[in-house]
Amino acid sequence: MPERASGSYLYLVPSVYPEPPGKLVTESFQVESTYTDHLFTGGSPRSLLIAQQVPLRVPDTHALGVDQPLGPKLDYAITAVIPEVKPTDLLARGRDYPAGILSQYARLPFPTRSDLTGPSPESAWRMAMSDSTAGREWLGLYQLNQDIVGPTTGPYRIALKVERYLRLHYIYSLTPPPTDYESPYAAFLLRTKTGYCQHFAGAMAVLLRFNGVPARVAVGFTAGRRVKDGTFVVTRNDAHAWVEVYFPDVGWVPFDPTPGRAIPGPGASSANAGFVDPSAAGGLSAAGASAGAPSDPRALGKKRGAEGVVARTGAPASPSGTAGRLLLGAALGTLLVAWPIGRAARRKRRLRRGAWDARLRAAVALVYVDLEDHGVDVPRSQTLDETARFLKGPLDLDAEALVGRVQAVLFGGRAATEKDLADIAAFRRELKRRLRARTGRVRAVLALYGLPAISTAASESSPTKRATAWDYSPRSRRAAL
Repeated sequence: MPERASGSYLYLVPSVYPEPPGKLVTESFQVESTYTDHLFTGGSPRSLLIAQQVPLRVPDTHALGVDQPLGPKLDYAITAVIPEVKPTDLLARGRDYPAGILSQYARLPFPTRSDLTGPSPESAWRMAMSDSTAGREWLGLYQLNQDIVGPTTGPYRIALKVERYLRLHYIYSLTPPPTDYESPYAAFLLRTKTGYCQHFAGAMAVLLRFNGVPARVAVGFTAGRRVKDGTFVVTRNDAHAWVEVYFPDVGWVPFDPTPGRAIPGPGASSANAGFVDPSAAGGLSAAGASAGAPSDPRALGKKRGAEGVVARTGAPASPSGTAGRLLLGAALGTLLVAWPIGRAARRKRRLRRGAWDARLRAAVALVYVDLEDHGVDVPRSQTLDETARFLKGPLDLDAEALVGRVQAVLFGGRAATEKDLADIAAFRRELKRRLRARTGRVRAVLALYGLPAISTAASESSPTKRATAWDYSPRSRRAAL
């Protein structure tokens, strides 16, 4: 039964076990123009505060439901634990899964990798799948899995490989081509390689279960559009599906295989692990960020650069006479010289102190800042692999080996070294040289001051697609998101 609290009803929600490490937050929801039999939450809910008494249901999935749909307007507050999982939390967890998890979330309607015995597992697979039309649709799964996973056995590394492969090699589209396949997931994986978030999530869950890793598809919404600090507007267009993977003694951890999309919050997924957080390299103080400034540090860095020049060159009061004009000119000249030097020095502060892993993250962040300074607006959900693929295109810059080393630190548990930082610094110098050649001298000068890019590309119809100086999108992003 709920408790009464300030005219509202307080429902305590049993905590999930095991629960991934994270922080406790309070979330407020205002639902308008819809009816729902589920209450939206972020993370693992601990309590619900609502003005009306509701028949609350808490299933094993910990998605809060009610018997009768509520709406069309609904206000409530949730306390929840937002997972904050690092790769080191998931490495070497083994496969000691509870029996209930295996029976419910590791099953498939056909044999899994561990079921294939004998001298030739692939032959055993083909024999098992050739008995029916539905089975023959999946004949290519064994070889596809070999291409993606190979001899890898660790569940976390398998999850990363599958997630990255789908983000890189499959295309997002709301209108996938029709096929005569009975299974939409077999058609997506083995024939069309085109689909929307449900296809990506379901396909990743199939591949994980085929490798004996418990997985399930979660549905909900991305964070939507930020209207101010801590406040987001979420619409039906933000509906999304992703994957949750079970790790012993940790619990369910989210992964997102859909290119160009990412569920909110930090995590051990390559899609939203926070390895491209430019606040680590932007040189911005906490005071500057809290004074009503945008919370996206990349936007903040560009606005501070632009406003800094304007505020100083557009001062209402100016000295009079020749001496005053000379003084003003000298001051402006000093500012024009000092601003890019100081800006670069602030950005590099995090490269010179702290642990090597933190310095590496700051160095990677600067690569994304360099791209943005030259008019390439990289989505926060773009993985390192996807960025490397873009750089190989219009810039003919091979970053694959360097990305592999960085990912070994971010997701593989390898310690960063001084050589890693030196190689990223050399890579940045070459990147900026090619960006200057591509965008021209005017854009290069604007980049020194952090001034906004002058876009030459027309905005696409999708409201989430912003114009940039050129089309950076990999093939998997050319469909409207």
